[in-house]
Amino acid sequence: MKQRIKNVLITRQPNQSVEFINELSKSGFHPFLLPMIKTIPLDYSVSSNNYDFIVFTSTNAVTYFANNLKKIKFKNIIAVGEKTASLLKQFDIIPNIIPDEFSAEGLIKVLDNMDIKNNFFLIPTTPARSDLLENYLKQRKALVEICYIYKTVEENYPEGYIDNFVINNNIDTVTFASPSAARSFLKQAKNINLNLLTIISIGKTTAKFLEKEGIKSYYPEKYTVKEMVKLISSLSKNN
Repeated sequence: MKQRIKNVLITRQPNQSVEFINELSKSGFHPFLLPMIKTIPLDYSVSSNNYDFIVFTSTNAVTYFANNLKKIKFKNIIAVGEKTASLLKQFDIIPNIIPDEFSAEGLIKVLDNMDIKNNFFLIPTTPARSDLLENYLKQRKALVEICYIYKTVEENYPEGYIDNFVINNNIDTVTFASPSAARSFLKQAKNINLNLLTIISIGKTTAKFLEKEGIKSYYPEKYTVKEMVKLISSLSKNN
């Protein structure tokens, strides 16, 4: 039987974890931070200065690309996720499309109701992206430009460090906000059976990755940190 949820491990980058730490603390949990990935900017250029749609699928995409929006003409800005939309607003960019479901699948549901044939889409992203959206747009006869603006790399720890961190801090719950973070953790935590812990994914994509690795995780209906904390609270009461 799993332990009562108390000590929660966050595997995000420090600059993206402040809200998560605060929300967990307010809800009576003990947050522990152990970043499993970091992002590095890439040199890039775009092929045009005029697009019908620019799609931001993460806050990282906004961070590394938003300053270039002043040089580009566009008709529509799509933000996947509340945090992505909020960060765009800090650059005085107001997205006019925000899917209710914060995922590529959610965006596809929105685009299903639009005529996008021959529309030019720019997607600033990372090489580790899912190709689901790109393939969908091409099937709909849209023009798509993928621009790699940053890459995600693993945070590497000495052998045994992660195992000892989890054991010494009595971690009973591990959270993942991306498949990349989960992949890095699984690669380096060689003696931790995650199925004996409570695993929380931020959304369906990360949960599917873990499922392929034989690990069950829970994820909220709305893919936000606040909803993750609500889910953790609910699971804690049921344990």
